[in-house]
Amino acid sequence: MKWQLLLLAACCCGFAHAQFSFSNQSSWLFNAATKSGAPIGVSDMNGDGLDDIVRLDQGQTLRIDYQAPGGFTGFSYGQLLGNQWSLCIADVDKNGYNDVFSGGAYNGLKLLKANGSGTNYTLTTISALPIFLQGSNFADINNDGLIDLFACHDDGISQAYRNTGAGNYVADTSLIYPKSTVPSDNSGNYGSVWMDYNNDGHLDLYISKCRIGVTNPMDGRRLNLLFKNDGFGNFTEVAQQAGLRPLAQSWATDFADIDNDGDLDCFIITHDGTSKLYTNNNFGTFIDITAQSGMTQALVTAGAGLQVKFEDFDNDGFVDLLYTSLGNNHCLFRNNGDYTFTNYPNAFPTALRIHTAATGDLDNDGYIDVIAGFGNGYNSSGSTPDMLFINNNTSNNYFKVRLHGIASNINGIGARLEVYGPWGKQIREVRSGESYGIHTSMTKHFGLGQAGFIDSLVVRWPSGVVDKVVNPTINSTLVLDEASFCVPSLNFQVQISQNEVGFSDESTIGANQWVWNFGDGATSTQANPVHEYAEPGFYFVCLQVTGVCGTGQICKTINVNCQQQVLADFSDQADGLTVTFEDQTFGGPSQWLWDFGDGTTSTEQNPQHTFTSPGVYQVCFLAGNNCGSSQVCQAITVACASVEAGFSYVTDNLSVDFSSNANFEVASYNWSFGDGSTSTEQNPSHVFALPGSYTVCLFH
Repeated sequence: MKWQLLLLAACCCGFAHAQFSFSNQSSWLFNAATKSGAPIGVSDMNGDGLDDIVRLDQGQTLRIDYQAPGGFTGFSYGQLLGNQWSLCIADVDKNGYNDVFSGGAYNGLKLLKANGSGTNYTLTTISALPIFLQGSNFADINNDGLIDLFACHDDGISQAYRNTGAGNYVADTSLIYPKSTVPSDNSGNYGSVWMDYNNDGHLDLYISKCRIGVTNPMDGRRLNLLFKNDGFGNFTEVAQQAGLRPLAQSWATDFADIDNDGDLDCFIITHDGTSKLYTNNNFGTFIDITAQSGMTQALVTAGAGLQVKFEDFDNDGFVDLLYTSLGNNHCLFRNNGDYTFTNYPNAFPTALRIHTAATGDLDNDGYIDVIAGFGNGYNSSGSTPDMLFINNNTSNNYFKVRLHGIASNINGIGARLEVYGPWGKQIREVRSGESYGIHTSMTKHFGLGQAGFIDSLVVRWPSGVVDKVVNPTINSTLVLDEASFCVPSLNFQVQISQNEVGFSDESTIGANQWVWNFGDGATSTQANPVHEYAEPGFYFVCLQVTGVCGTGQICKTINVNCQQQVLADFSDQADGLTVTFEDQTFGGPSQWLWDFGDGTTSTEQNPQHTFTSPGVYQVCFLAGNNCGSSQVCQAITVACASVEAGFSYVTDNLSVDFSSNANFEVASYNWSFGDGSTSTEQNPSHVFALPGSYTVCLFH
């Protein structure tokens, strides 16, 4: 924070806040004359680990710019049939090179699969089902390790396609059937995004809906949809319950953690009202904070939006927001770290408004860059070639991660990344296809401000595997293979209906082999078997699993004839090193045993426990009643609460009394008074030699 006074200007140093600054480096591009419509993409296309640029010139001709030292080399596939409205990228056949999906208005869904060297592509049409494609995504919808496809339909219900292996696709409504809860023809599907909005480890789906000419805000053709995934292949529409139904014609949505509290917040582009910023209240419901965010006037002035993307453009540790427009101007909102944003549209050196954009590190310097298009309307390419805007900032630290799935899909799509350090916790997700038909880099980027270290990186893979990397190197890119740094846990759940029991493995070792012993002489090698017992009784059931993290076994006693068999579950809420645990067991438990993973236990139902140091702890919870018991183990990450360095001061001529206002007990104080003098006292007094303006910093 900074104060301008007659005597001095004082600031608290921690995260360094740089002004946004970009330079136009379009001359670096190989395909410099390309003019994009709405779809545009950034991804590594030749397997060298660098972000490349994928575009559709005039909406039809696929061109790729490969990042190289000092600029780009290029490739042109040629013209596709009809104008393309969407673009997403993934390695669907696991040959080590990313493939490209696109499509348009009833001109076929096109998959261009890279050859074994990534130097050319083979075009196939996925399905003859008629569709006017809008947004699209690659996602592992059924979590089988193969990348499925989701296609938004403008004129009817959106379509899901299952990967049958080797990147071959068939339409499959059993993956998800995204119909509106208000009966309609299910048209009006524009932007789509797959993410985990409620932190339950399962991939959810949000669809932004708009139907031109439909004015009733409760018409199902324009009601946004949020499909909650229960982890068993069932999706329930919950947009109203979650608070994400803006009752406005919506175009595109993005999710990111704007306040670093460990859950995803949300921004929705709307066209018949002001676009909306929502904060997540940690329980999977959202609150509209647009009015207090400071965004409203800039959004109204800019006009109707086309694309929205959260990125940390200044590497200060808080995600910022890029908003492109059909109207008067674009917006580049800097996150001030206090739920407010400041617009810097002139950060880009152009007098033109940006129509579409994709983001990534396009000069591999640790800062996010932008490839921008200057089209018109919804998907016209316009007369101005695309521009490459390179980020000029260099003052803050960064960390980048590129994932390689083993049990999960090869791109790690759907993985959650958590980075812990002095700031607390930052999160990112790997996605393919975002906003309105664009694709952004799958290399995940974290700004670190002036922080000189990272405590740890935790990656939660779609397979359930959890990796933890301690003290990774800052200002570097980490390539992480799944299960390289395992934090394994073992668990299974049961569903009992008289003598029939359904078993489900919930282990986090990336299991690919299962051996069940049902306690009555019967066995199974299925992942989630159903077993019929001959008679009621108590049975000692064991599950042995083998996966990418190794082999383990867990056993439980179940009561087959008890209708109130307990199913242990719990939630946790951390406040620094203190964690509050809440019993969420099904079946009316009457006994509880907690093992906190640090040598201490508790028999309370909802205990509060303070750990002595940060780290990842394997917490096991056993709940039981007269019908039996159930145990669940989870790896939880405990981090120190972030210290906010603040201070106040009182001046008396050249003498100034300083007082630390830190929000947390700290071990040391380091003051720099801006005149060459320093102090390590908590509340020092200092006499300046001359009147003037001084920058005073306090470090904890």
